[in-house]
Amino acid sequence: QEKHHRDENELQFILEEERTKFQYKMEALRNRLEIQATKDQLSKMQRSVVEKAVHNVIVEKEILLHEKISVQLKKDIAILQDKIRLLKQVTRDNPPHELYITSLGRCNPETDIQLDIPQQEQLPV
Repeated sequence: QEKHHRDENELQFILEEERTKFQYKMEALRNRLEIQATKDQLSKMQRSVVEKAVHNVIVEKEILLHEKISVQLKKDIAILQDKIRLLKQVTRDNPPHELYITSLGRCNPETDIQLDIPQQEQLPV
C-alpha cells in the first residue's frame, strides 16, 4: 500500500511537472503567435500609412492647384465685372440703337436706313 501511495505521489509529481512544461510551451507558443500577428498587422498598417501619406501629398498638391485656379478666376471675375459696369454705363448713356442712328447723322423721312438685325437661319440638312 505504501508503494502504491509512493507511485501515486510520483505520478502526481510527474503529472504536475508535465502540466507545467505544457503550460510553459503553450505560453511560449501564444507569445510567438502574438508577436507574429503584431508584426503582420504592423506591416499592413505601415503600408496603409505610407499609402495614406502619399494620398495626402497628392491631395495637398491638388488643393494648392485649385487655390491658384481660384485666385486667377477671382481676378478674371473682377475684370469681367469691370467690363460689365463699363458696358452698362456706355449703354445707359448711349443705347446701342441710338449709337447707330446718331452715327448716321440727322435723318429725314427720305433717308434710307439699313438695319443689320440678326435673323435665325436654318442650316441645310
